[in-house]
Amino acid sequence: MNIKIFVFYMLFYSLAISAESDYSIDRLDWEKRLNQNTSISVENLFGNINVKKAYDDFFVIHAVNQNHNSKKNKAQFLIEEENNHITIKVYFEDGKTIDKERSDVSIIMPQTLSLTIRMNGGDLIAKKINNPIDIVAESAKINLTTKSSFNVFSKSGDIFVKILENAQPESSNIQSYTSNITLEYLFKKPYFEITSGKTVVSNSSALLLSKHLSNRKVLFNNSDSEAQIKLKSDVGTIILIDKNVN
Repeated sequence: MNIKIFVFYMLFYSLAISAESDYSIDRLDWEKRLNQNTSISVENLFGNINVKKAYDDFFVIHAVNQNHNSKKNKAQFLIEEENNHITIKVYFEDGKTIDKERSDVSIIMPQTLSLTIRMNGGDLIAKKINNPIDIVAESAKINLTTKSSFNVFSKSGDIFVKILENAQPESSNIQSYTSNITLEYLFKKPYFEITSGKTVVSNSSALLLSKHLSNRKVLFNNSDSEAQIKLKSDVGTIILIDKNVN
């Protein structure tokens, strides 16, 4: 097994916030040309993640880190490459952060490559991407706009997913234990399988009239629809917005 591990210490581009400040800013940039068989995993437990689509085959990641000056070990990137999979983790060597220490990550992702994200709190924003994506978060607020399939979970953060026109989401899932889920779609005839401890609302009367029950799940539209999407929120509201409705 051939594994390459690169550890980057955030010691360059260091900028003092002020002479009296207890914090400094460090920045890291890393990029690599990828083939179409490559998959990416990114873990950032210390801040926000922003994903944008690339217009070439270069994967680019930027990290901006706020480190406490009393610590010798700054935030770091651990990058592992194994076969056609790249794993990138943001971490502090002692596994702890002080007060306002954080790391915010921006990703520029070649289209169609699969992406997996793991994070705690903060915000995740991914706009107009065309990548199969899996997101697992503790309490992050998630805003995803996509043309591809997705699996999204945030234990206690609100989730907004917009499926673009001419999308091919295939089988996809959205789940939250305690928060609200909003799904906006531009393609026709989605099939929804919903489990919710609260309510399901929609701007589409045709969608609501198609409601039927099976095995304690609420189903909308027919199972032979173009895309099948499962949504689950134990106590949150699920909102379905049909952009085809005038």
